[in-house]
Amino acid sequence: MKITITLIAVVLSFTLNAQIIQDQKIIYSNTQTFQDSVKMSGLSGSGTSLIIDENGVISKGSGGSGATSINDLSDGTTFGTQNVGLGSSTLSSLTSGGSNSALGYQTLQKNTTGDENTALGTGALYNNTTGAENTALGAWSLFNNTTGSYNTASGYKTLEKNTTGNDNTASGIQALYFNTTGQRNTASGAYALERNTTGISNTALGDVALRFNETGNYNIGIGAGAGDAITTGSNNTIIGDYPGTASMSNTLVIAAGSADRLKVDANGLYINGVSFNLNSAEIFLGNSSNQSVATAVTGEVTISNTGVTEVTGIDGNISIQGFKPIITQTGQTRTLSEGDEGSLIIATDGTATTVTIPLNIFTLGTEIELLRKTVGTLIISAASGVTLNGASQGSESVTAQWGSVTIKLIGTNEWWAVGGI
Repeated sequence: MKITITLIAVVLSFTLNAQIIQDQKIIYSNTQTFQDSVKMSGLSGSGTSLIIDENGVISKGSGGSGATSINDLSDGTTFGTQNVGLGSSTLSSLTSGGSNSALGYQTLQKNTTGDENTALGTGALYNNTTGAENTALGAWSLFNNTTGSYNTASGYKTLEKNTTGNDNTASGIQALYFNTTGQRNTASGAYALERNTTGISNTALGDVALRFNETGNYNIGIGAGAGDAITTGSNNTIIGDYPGTASMSNTLVIAAGSADRLKVDANGLYINGVSFNLNSAEIFLGNSSNQSVATAVTGEVTISNTGVTEVTGIDGNISIQGFKPIITQTGQTRTLSEGDEGSLIIATDGTATTVTIPLNIFTLGTEIELLRKTVGTLIISAASGVTLNGASQGSESVTAQWGSVTIKLIGTNEWWAVGGI
């Protein structure tokens, strides 16, 4: 059986209205095309036309006067001194402002006397009246700015709510979006410093960095999410994705992810969450092999090895693990002080030596050893408000030569005396 298939080609012929295809290019027109040129009419002015020849050279057609300047365009203007506007309602309120450039629907529409502004994008710098030297690149950027000057906004709705704030720089979608009067802020990254309203001199680098800051000042956030929980706190520097807290202030944080690795605030220094308070906490220097010097530190210093060669400039207690500071007591009376913590006090007076435990001086767990080197009596006395538990309950004595006693703080102003009493 033989099957014959006949293909029928259907050719559709149509005319492209106001469109000419030439050399694989589409050129819009509403008139006609010539072999070596394209004619476009419909510009302002009766019969106005432009001719684009085969070399791309544009010239005025013979059918009318043509557009010879931006002012010949229905939505173009060069009013005033060195102003250029292109787009519906651009620079439409201008009175005396100069050197402004506006491109896009309603850009710089309400500008009156503001100078040297640049607006690119729908509604950019729409409400600006007298503000000067602003640059807005992106739809609705610096939309509400009225008198604010020296601002730079790059990105969709950057600095949109700004009214009178000066010297702000925003780059990234809605960076510094809610800023109204805040000044000298820098935001780079999507939504960086988005909620800032009146805060000044803040710097945010990274997506949503310092996003919820509203009134805080002098904050620095570096990294995506850095300080994004701060709202009113000031004087913070945060590096890394560490959110902080709403009112956190005067804090330095270096984070790995959201965990702080180094933190310094009013309470001291923290490394990996461990406190190193330079005013009151212990400071550990060295390792198991050899560490030598701790200098100019106020507080309690613990040097944890047996290779200590020098300890200088310490205002407070010194505790060297494996060693006890030795204090020679030559006088007949001594009231213990912070420098005595962890020490061995040797009484050398040949008659009697009285050592008094004061109120509210030492930390819980403090131990002090006392030794009678010579003949005579060593008396341990408790000041008013201090409890001394021992054989005599209140005042303990060491009478034997080379006799010793150890006192230990076991509670609030409560001591134990143990030894040759």
